[in-house]
Amino acid sequence: MYTPLDKISRKEVKKMKRCCKMLAMMMAIVTMLLCMVMPAHAAAVEPDVMPLWTNTNQITVTLGFPDYGYAEASIVGKVGVTKIVIDTYVHRQSGSSWIYVNEAHQTFTNSMAGGLSCQFTPIKGAYYRAEYTFTVTRNGVDEVITKTQYRTCE
Repeated sequence: MYTPLDKISRKEVKKMKRCCKMLAMMMAIVTMLLCMVMPAHAAAVEPDVMPLWTNTNQITVTLGFPDYGYAEASIVGKVGVTKIVIDTYVHRQSGSSWIYVNEAHQTFTNSMAGGLSCQFTPIKGAYYRAEYTFTVTRNGVDEVITKTQYRTCE
């Protein structure tokens, strides 16, 4: 049966307000739970993203500081690779600029794989940058790949 609004008691109005508040709170909780669950689920399902190279299968770079500093690079080319060139440059940050530390270069002919290590004397607490450039030749076509790593010597 229909009851005019002016005939509703204060007790009933309070009851309706409480009901609306509870409903709003439950909707907010459900919304927050859905927002938190979705990104975690999506991150767990997606596969790793790998670059698609024409002449190269795998590249590994490392910047480390055991008892000395080193920037290492290794590469594995695809079948038919005739030449691999690896260039590595290491710099140390000083204020807003970068200071040259060392470099290493290596060329591999008629080889599908190669690697090099560029060693240097690190300064504790300094921030370093290692830049790697790989040029891989297959069927007369050069593929140039660059990678950069940053790390603090601890």
